[in-house]
Amino acid sequence: VMALTCTVYADTSELVVVTYNIHHGEGIDGKIDLDRIADVVRAQNPHIVCLQEVDRNLPRTNHMDMPELLSEKLGMEVVFEPNYKFDGGDYGNAILTNLPVTKVENMALPNPISAEPRGCLLAALEWQGRKIMMMNTHLGLNGQERLAQAEAIQAKLGNDPVILAGDMNEHITAPGMQVLTQKLK
Repeated sequence: VMALTCTVYADTSELVVVTYNIHHGEGIDGKIDLDRIADVVRAQNPHIVCLQEVDRNLPRTNHMDMPELLSEKLGMEVVFEPNYKFDGGDYGNAILTNLPVTKVENMALPNPISAEPRGCLLAALEWQGRKIMMMNTHLGLNGQERLAQAEAIQAKLGNDPVILAGDMNEHITAPGMQVLTQKLK
């Protein structure tokens, strides 16, 4: 879990964002426990939560609707979009928030090596009367794949304040991250 506290505008209070790859709800003990995940997130008192590796209606997680269940447990609105459909269910990214959501888009990311499909979930949010674009992603495991995906995300960046969160699968000095840090701090 990574919690980030940031000031988006100099004249506003801090915004708390949490990003967490929940590994389809499974802990290092092999148990699927959404209450444990909700407790970890709740302890951060976030405004926005970005989750990766979220299941909905998959047999491996007893057909749970994880986005809806986590929304209920945290008392936050949820936006979920699948990037990969298999075994009759969905697997993707989710954004939970207590802020107004004005627009949602799921951007399919390039897949140059025909690996697991990846995406970047975008949600336009309002915070203290201002628009913020929240982007949540889980980049691929291969360097070539991550570079292409980072380039696609960078091309999508506009002029509104943006927060990019997720599981980047690489260090800040790697090529894909260098592409993103050309525009992002």
